[in-house]
Amino acid sequence: MPLIMPLPKLIFFLKKAPGNQLVLIALSLVMAFFFFPFPVSVIANGVDPPLSWVFTYLMQGRIALGKEIIFPHGPLAFIMYPLPGDALWWVAISFTIVVRFAWAYGFLALVVKKSAWYLPVAFAGSLLLSGYVALLLAMVQLVILCFLNYLDYRKLIWLIPPLILTALAFFVKAFVGILCLSVVFPFFLILLYLVLTKQENRWKLSYFLFVPVSIIAIWYALYGTYHGLLRYMIGMQQLAADNSAAVALYPHNLWLLLTIGILAGLVLIIMNLRNRKLLFYYFLSGPALFAIWKYGMAREDYLHASVLMVFLLFVVFTFHLVVEKFRIYHLALSVIILGTFYLNLRKSYYFETFVPDTSGFAKLLAAASHYGHFSDTCSQASAKNIERNKFDSNIRALIGNQTVDIYPWDFTYAAANNLNFQPRPVLQSYASYTKLLDNLNARHFEGKSAPEFIIWELQKITRDIHGGKMESIDGRYLLNDEPDVMVALLANYQLVARQEGTFPVLVYRKRPVRQKLVTNDIATVLTGWNTWIDVPDKLNGLLRASVHTRRNLIGRMNGLLYKDNAVYAYYLLSNGDIRQYRVVPRTIDYGLWLNPLIMNPELQLEEPRVVKICFRSLNDMLMKEKIWVTFTQTYPADIAIQGDDSSGFVHSFFDTRKDRHRTTLLQVKFDLTSALKEWSNVASGSGMQLQGRNLMKVNPEGYSAAFSYNLDSLACPQGYSAGIIRSQVWVKTKASARAALIISIEKDGKSIDWKPIDIHHFIFDENDFNLVTGFMDIEESWKNEKGLTLKIYLWNNGKLPVELDGFSVRIEGVLPETDSCSQYSAKAYNQ
Repeated sequence: MPLIMPLPKLIFFLKKAPGNQLVLIALSLVMAFFFFPFPVSVIANGVDPPLSWVFTYLMQGRIALGKEIIFPHGPLAFIMYPLPGDALWWVAISFTIVVRFAWAYGFLALVVKKSAWYLPVAFAGSLLLSGYVALLLAMVQLVILCFLNYLDYRKLIWLIPPLILTALAFFVKAFVGILCLSVVFPFFLILLYLVLTKQENRWKLSYFLFVPVSIIAIWYALYGTYHGLLRYMIGMQQLAADNSAAVALYPHNLWLLLTIGILAGLVLIIMNLRNRKLLFYYFLSGPALFAIWKYGMAREDYLHASVLMVFLLFVVFTFHLVVEKFRIYHLALSVIILGTFYLNLRKSYYFETFVPDTSGFAKLLAAASHYGHFSDTCSQASAKNIERNKFDSNIRALIGNQTVDIYPWDFTYAAANNLNFQPRPVLQSYASYTKLLDNLNARHFEGKSAPEFIIWELQKITRDIHGGKMESIDGRYLLNDEPDVMVALLANYQLVARQEGTFPVLVYRKRPVRQKLVTNDIATVLTGWNTWIDVPDKLNGLLRASVHTRRNLIGRMNGLLYKDNAVYAYYLLSNGDIRQYRVVPRTIDYGLWLNPLIMNPELQLEEPRVVKICFRSLNDMLMKEKIWVTFTQTYPADIAIQGDDSSGFVHSFFDTRKDRHRTTLLQVKFDLTSALKEWSNVASGSGMQLQGRNLMKVNPEGYSAAFSYNLDSLACPQGYSAGIIRSQVWVKTKASARAALIISIEKDGKSIDWKPIDIHHFIFDENDFNLVTGFMDIEESWKNEKGLTLKIYLWNNGKLPVELDGFSVRIEGVLPETDSCSQYSAKAYNQ
């Protein structure tokens, strides 16, 4: 054979030579390593980053602690983000390499029987795709590829791996296990059809027992018992069932383009209905594609929406490998599908252009050759990242080696302080979005496995839109996440210490004797959407409400095919301000927290009372009109309900004080019937038009009337602290409008601090006004600086007009106190 031959002959030789399997293996290794995703092998603060420490911690000889955990991540989740230091890192790396290699081999094997030109096309295309396919998605795609190859070759080697991988997936991440099962079940039906038509041996159906048997075997291998497996599987179902209602995001989708893309996909399917091989492929990949559509379109940030885009790319590309002949119209329809979905992807939150990294394999070789240095470097970086979460020595001494849990989610406190970590079933508060999940955590804190201490973190990575520290995710109020858990904590734990400073925490200890709490229904009110109702004002204790909202038939269909409608609760406070929170319908159905409102416990503040509430939704057409609201009161059984004393148990829990509150230093509303000396540009012009007493219309590329105030003239007591500037405005415009509420601190005409609040995130009803709210902290350095001017206005930098109503500004501060030391401060604690 000549050393150099024409490319077609070379490809033919490689495919037909006895060593063609070696060629496929070599090409698969190239694909597995070229875009190898080197893991982020350090611990970090935040919501999800601490999970890397949690699952590594559990696998390092503490696996029994994980048996009760019900969470989207399973006990083998350390594979997703391993930490160096022991064999677990190498187990995770090896698993990733094996999956990526098998994934690549499965792609190439699809074209071995086809024309010689298919191999380089398959290699080039799948090499490109490998740069975007993460481990979890590769596991699902590998299951599909194995079953497709089995239908081609009918060899057992293609049948067993996907069944075992499906079982493993349930213990890595619930959603991936469900996706794999959505492929396994259709394949079982295909195999059943082949058996009934006498094209397969019936005994092969028994291989599907591998999935349940493997799940049981893995559970037993992990925990040495079968107990708890059914509970785990039910928990996984609960986590999947209400996901879209709890964690959905709502960007402005390009529905016309999406419809074109979906129709192009349907045409592609219909045009090939006579091809049995393609029919099997549709049947295998269709359920998984629909599940990933729900996953990507529910939480439409770039991280989740891109999963849909990558899987769609895989489905379309695999279609061209499976189809018997290349057709130009197949390619044209594929371009339409991918192009329309990509354009919509650009509308997802936090979109960024992703460029695959080709340095992963080099990093892996460097880490392997100097593993000790690599491990030490990662450990040092982790320690630096979580240094901020170290406790004062007296708090660390107080806790000792007793069991501890962290609330709501930054478990790096346990890592930073070498605590004896005792996790609850649902690890993070925001994930308890059904009553069953909430109740699992509540029973945990009431039972024998409850930790002795709970650390409540106050300085999370973000604050809510009102400047509060009690923020959950996606604009939710933390105390609404787990209604049953909140009552369980109030009954079973008491505050014993607090750490001040930049990263404050509250330290709770289990009560020697449980505090008995009584809950009574107070009143039931029938209301509707967009209607303010009074909150009972002569009640004491903890005031909550059970809010019963229901979807109509269209809403249920919308939730099934797309995602659930967003629901919001508005709190009108006694000082006139409004607080707006996203709520989860299943949790407010039995516990919406009202009074006492807790916003900034790090300042020990008593917040204004909630006097009215109102409920709004993204689309009222998807909801039933009637809303039943039942107000409930919870208080200690041994306290007589007199005056306001019975709410003291809540204030004591959060260390808030009735004599400490924010004082209004300045309050101004835009009102043409009163003096407007603080408002500029009130005359009509090209940028703004006045349409009523409080109403303004801001034209494209225009500015609203601006609130302008010299901070030198701010009448406030010497030594006030925690100053905050708040602004609220009601806005009516289209969801696609682009405008921002601007809070600016200027000196000599130049901005020294500038904060834009994008109104896009607040617009959910285009036919009515929507509340836009923002805040800015008053820096300590500003208090001694003269000549500072505060300016607040709306800047319309888009192409659509924006109407404004109820524009208000409030400046608040906390007055100096005579006793600045809390009875629960770490320094004052006496064991």
